[in-house]
Amino acid sequence: PAAPEVAQLVGVETLQPRRIVEENEGIATVEVGSIKLLALAPSSRTGNDVLVCIRGEDVTLQRSNVSASSVRNHLYGRVVSVRPGSPLVCVELDVGFPLLAFITRAACDELKVQPGTYLTALIKAPAVHLISRRSE
Repeated sequence: PAAPEVAQLVGVETLQPRRIVEENEGIATVEVGSIKLLALAPSSRTGNDVLVCIRGEDVTLQRSNVSASSVRNHLYGRVVSVRPGSPLVCVELDVGFPLLAFITRAACDELKVQPGTYLTALIKAPAVHLISRRSE
């Protein structure tokens, strides 16, 4: 998405205003609290102020922390709420910021997801979208 309004229209559940702190070979590092997220750097932008956009469908959850993986963003956090839907379950995590993940009921049962459970959220760098914001 090119604008926050469009991001919300296409179902982006997590929106966080942040700043790019580093850029290397087309990969941007964005600090979100004490967490550093990797994303594809926006091709055109004004300044380093960005809106971090993550769709719940792009978040994978697992019980243990991963040491070796092609996924660049590993966010450890606590389950805040579990909202059953049809056919997916919405899991809200606190990973230093609110993050929503959509998983199947079978995955929810297999992971024994419930409020208070600690999980690792995995997000590939291309799934973290950055929208440029004007500096205020």
